[in-house]
Amino acid sequence: MTAEEINQNLTKSFQYWLAVNSLYDLLGFVVLTQPEITPDSWSQITWQDASCIDKILTHQHFYINILAVNPNYMGQG
Repeated sequence: MTAEEINQNLTKSFQYWLAVNSLYDLLGFVVLTQPEITPDSWSQITWQDASCIDKILTHQHFYINILAVNPNYMGQG
C-alpha cells in the first residue's frame, strides 16, 4: 500500500494496528474496516438465518481487510 492509499483509508473508517517487539522490530500488522455492503452485494447472499444481518451492519462490527506477519515470526502463536 502507498502512503496515499493509507491516508485515503483513514477517512473511510479503516484502522491500522502494528505489532512490534521490545526492540521495535515490526512483527506484523492488521488493517480493520467497517463493512461497506452494497445492495447489489446483499442480493447475491443466500442467508440461512437472516437475524444476523442487523449485527453485521452495526458500527461495532469490523472485518479484517489485510493481515500481514513478518515471515521470521510466523508459526509462533
